[in-house]
Amino acid sequence: MIESNLRTSLSLSYPSFNLNCSTLSDLAKELDLDPDPYLSLALNETLRLEPPVPCSTSFCLKETTNISGVEILAGDMLITNIYKLHHLEDQWGADHDKFRPERFITRGTRARHPMSFIPFIAGKRACLGKTLAEKGIQVIVPLVMKACKKICKVDKGDKPMYNVVIAKVPEIKLKLHF
Repeated sequence: MIESNLRTSLSLSYPSFNLNCSTLSDLAKELDLDPDPYLSLALNETLRLEPPVPCSTSFCLKETTNISGVEILAGDMLITNIYKLHHLEDQWGADHDKFRPERFITRGTRARHPMSFIPFIAGKRACLGKTLAEKGIQVIVPLVMKACKKICKVDKGDKPMYNVVIAKVPEIKLKLHF
């Protein structure tokens, strides 16, 4: 279903995506334009479900504050659990663990907290590679989908594991049909 929606959206956004006679280089030239809207939704949902870094680096609070009923003193060190933040039921709903790109369409929905989605952190600590990563995906995914007739998951697999150094070990295997 997701693959079908993405292929339809890419076909509407980039005319050479569906043309049998067009080459990957023809499509690559079109990708310099605005990103495909559904691809952006799917990318955000992917980053929400599996953030590139599940926890932030530590930072020191400048003033005493209260977060969810817990008093944190000025000078205390804090680490943000991004994975947990992206799965808060009060922000993302009861289906927070399901892949549903449409949740990023904001029309008619209640507003989420602006810091409830921070896959690349935000503010002074934002990832320097954020734009490069987003643009790379917006170019690579359409090219791979143009080259492949079908993409399917090989096995169910487990969710990525996090070890003591908080490095992801992805276990999602795909089979590309050319």
